[in-house]
Amino acid sequence: MVMEHGEVVIGNMENENGENGPLTLVEYIQLSLNADSIALQDPLHKKLMEEALTHIKEAGFTTERFFINHADPQICELAFQLADNEELSKFYQQQNKYAETTDIDPKQLLESTEQLLNELKLHIIREEIRELKQLSKDPELMKDKEKYRQLMMRFIETKNVEKELARECGERVLMN
Repeated sequence: MVMEHGEVVIGNMENENGENGPLTLVEYIQLSLNADSIALQDPLHKKLMEEALTHIKEAGFTTERFFINHADPQICELAFQLADNEELSKFYQQQNKYAETTDIDPKQLLESTEQLLNELKLHIIREEIRELKQLSKDPELMKDKEKYRQLMMRFIETKNVEKELARECGERVLMN
């Protein structure tokens, strides 16, 4: 999404001076990740996001063109991998087979981005749940009742977040 549509204005946001200004897709993604204290782990993805945020307000800036022509060959290679590398589902192709326009609907782009961000967050939460399960098996931790209780409380909180994110991602959620 960042590669192909990062510069697209999807709404407005109040800046630090209290004025409304345009909110681009790349800014929205960063705000969403920051709100949930999520940091990109891959150094190349992190650098790509940082540079996109640095240049996003420049006149005529497009993320795809900027990164495909980047001086860093690793960034350039990543840009080629990410740019237009998505296969359209058969349903989507059928729904849009008569569409001749390349105009981007900011509302639809925002919805797609929110869905992808929720799926990313769900993946991260599930990794955390796996780690918590591993920690709960530690015999040393089991000896310390207070630490073990805190771990179990964190596990329950994380499972609740997982259920909510799974609902938002359209997954069926079984209630225990």
